[in-house]
Amino acid sequence: MRRVIIGLLMFSLGIQGQLHAQITNFPYIQDFESGYAGWTVQGVLPSWELGPPNNILINSAVSGTNAIVTNLTGTYNNQENSWVESPPFDLSGLTNPYVKLDVFWDIETDWDGAVLQSSIDNGSTWQNVGAYLDGSVNWYNSNTIFANPGGQVEGWTNFNNGSQGWKAAIHDIFNLAGESNVIFRIAFASDSINIPEGYEGFAFDNFSILEDPCYAGEDNSITLCTSESIVSLIQYLIDADAGGTWSTEGPLAITANGDIDIQETAFIPETSFEFIYTVTSENGACTDTALIFVDLQETFPLDSATLDVCASLASEQDLLDAVGDPNGDANGSWFDSNGELIDFNQTPEVGAGIYEYFVSATGFCPPQSETVEVIVDEPEPWAGGFYDDFAGRASDLTQRSFPIFGNLFELLAEVENLQAPTEEDGGDWADSEYGCDDDSFDCETGDYDFRSLGPGNYQVSFTYKVESGSCGPSEFVVNLDVDVPFYGTDGTLQWCAGDTPFTESDLLNALNGNVNDTQGFWTPDASDPSFGEAGDYIYEAGNTDTATVTVEFTSCPSEIASKIWLQGAYDGGLMRDDLRNNGLVSLQSPYIDGASIDSAVLNDGGTTQTGAPADNIV
Repeated sequence: MRRVIIGLLMFSLGIQGQLHAQITNFPYIQDFESGYAGWTVQGVLPSWELGPPNNILINSAVSGTNAIVTNLTGTYNNQENSWVESPPFDLSGLTNPYVKLDVFWDIETDWDGAVLQSSIDNGSTWQNVGAYLDGSVNWYNSNTIFANPGGQVEGWTNFNNGSQGWKAAIHDIFNLAGESNVIFRIAFASDSINIPEGYEGFAFDNFSILEDPCYAGEDNSITLCTSESIVSLIQYLIDADAGGTWSTEGPLAITANGDIDIQETAFIPETSFEFIYTVTSENGACTDTALIFVDLQETFPLDSATLDVCASLASEQDLLDAVGDPNGDANGSWFDSNGELIDFNQTPEVGAGIYEYFVSATGFCPPQSETVEVIVDEPEPWAGGFYDDFAGRASDLTQRSFPIFGNLFELLAEVENLQAPTEEDGGDWADSEYGCDDDSFDCETGDYDFRSLGPGNYQVSFTYKVESGSCGPSEFVVNLDVDVPFYGTDGTLQWCAGDTPFTESDLLNALNGNVNDTQGFWTPDASDPSFGEAGDYIYEAGNTDTATVTVEFTSCPSEIASKIWLQGAYDGGLMRDDLRNNGLVSLQSPYIDGASIDSAVLNDGGTTQTGAPADNIV
């Protein structure tokens, strides 16, 4: 009797399905909000119901409130062999049809299951739509279902804890293109015992037939760390069609490419945000959306760094400031280059070296590790020193004379007990205005020549500077009190032709004025073959100060030397013997031409003397 009743029920429902009007308009999308819409429940011990799902897992529809479920509020039946059959479809006008439906399953693994089938002979025979592992979206996950849904072993069952939510299942039905009478059914079967009791079965919604399907993928929830920056949400879409659009509710921005910036001020840690991915078919007949829920877990934007300290050690606070965690919120640990944990309670400060800041993984966020390289800078040993030569200015150094042209490095090297910079220090010179007077000073080499300033007294200052990292610039100051002498003006040197050659000293004496410097040089100088000839000789005492001596040769006056011989015996007379020198009597002053010579006394017996005539000077 029981079998007769079941047979009568099956027959009655089957006739109802066959009498329903044929579907000829596409795309066809049925959300069951208005009822069964020509779909019929058939089979043995069916548990299928239409309405708002209100079970523990299957507790909502995809669109609207209605879905078709094996029991809206409980579990499916044991030994169930049932199906929900569609009205007939005329697919004769379609060339590339697809079937798409939203499915949700919670079924005893591999004992019970569900499958989608089609028939072109009014249900006399049924064929599976698609196959196990054929690559279609969210299609069958088993080919060993014991209860044989639809009289075969493939379909959906509870591998990996069921679907865990609604899934969009899509498969082509190209083999049915051109058929004028096609019906579909979702078949479900169970064995004798639903163990453990509580499996809710199978549900479907939004059954669609269309030529241009669209699929936005599965909803997804992800957790991101606040230490991240730009994140692409496309990577979190599941099996989605490309070319969709992104949107969001609220103030959170997302680009057309699906990128979000975690560092936006609108993002609040420990808060979930919703982003919507929408796909629309080319003909506009299909629109699908997927939701990406983003939870943010707070981490810290740490960075590796270099820490320069001046002639001191680094504290833990110095390291935390450098790595970007000034308050220690990341609760990291410090390790030295040998991997040894640093206990700042025992070692308050550390010296030069590389130190790692390690933050353990928290929740979904991976561990973080950044390094700080500590560099201990030292100022130059001469930093803050000076050489002071200003007249009348207090100094711990004895003022000293120096050449008015030369090199500052060499000048400082000659000062005893002075720690001063050298060329090897790699710094730069600058004048008192932190510039460089090219005429009198070379900032690169330290060469100076104050002669270009012209005669006078000057006070000049120079600063030598070397950058010393965290210690700032090391500076050394040189103050010089400069007297630039007068080098004279143009003059003339008249020289007797044929006399001994003139010298550079003769030229210097020929300059006009009170020349008080002899450090210049002549052009031509004494080494030049032309030196000694008549012409102009240029005295150059500085870069801009020169004077010219013009040498002219003149005739020299004649000098006549006479010898007077006194002959015969001395017979008296007078001559000034006091003017005699080594037996000779001078012919020069104090004698006057034509003057009488008297009171001269000659040696007795003198026979010859050099001198003037006895009576006068010729």
